[in-house]
Amino acid sequence: MFKAIIFDLDNTLFESTELVKRARVEASGALINAGLPARSSEEVYKKLSKIVLEYGSNYPKHFSRLCREYGIKSKPEIIAAGMVAYHNVKISQLHLFPKANEILMELAKSDTRLALITTGNPIKQWEKIIRLNIKQYFDFISVLDDKKKEDKIPEYKRFMRKFGLRPDEVLCVGDRPDQEIYFGNKLGMKTVRILQGRHKDEKPKEKLCKATYAIRDFEELKKHL
Repeated sequence: MFKAIIFDLDNTLFESTELVKRARVEASGALINAGLPARSSEEVYKKLSKIVLEYGSNYPKHFSRLCREYGIKSKPEIIAAGMVAYHNVKISQLHLFPKANEILMELAKSDTRLALITTGNPIKQWEKIIRLNIKQYFDFISVLDDKKKEDKIPEYKRFMRKFGLRPDEVLCVGDRPDQEIYFGNKLGMKTVRILQGRHKDEKPKEKLCKATYAIRDFEELKKHL
């Protein structure tokens, strides 16, 4: 039994990639219904995806840029319709992976120390944590700006110092070979890669990116705890 476990958030505790895709698809249809002069929601979704790729997922004016793509001014009623549809999907379909809540609950009742260390827009990440209702399970939570991914290593170290842990006593769980898995391995932890989300088929680029264990769901995770 490990003395501590570090979890990532997106595509580790819940399916982030498909959730965002569904939200953007719904928003695309809502934008058309509100007056965006597009031929189909599929067309809008493709244009929206390109805008997100160019400006980043945390850029606040995706829908305004989309209006410009169609040669119209940003109309508040169009923007609002897209935002409501997007957030309705996030609210109604944001759920932990099967068995994740059960396992987190069991671990929280044990002597195992739990950490949640994630990167992204801090407000958005905290919104997910609160909506998923998981804050109470963790002894240590750190939300880092998306531009500071390398800062995860100091945060891993800070967590270990706080609870007097050695790296070999810690299990690091995440979905990205070049992020959580690499950082955990570099520090001497055991690592678990969850094969979910947009990075599930990504091949490790070097030895430190290869996880100790690879799993597809939380039922499999139980075998390594």
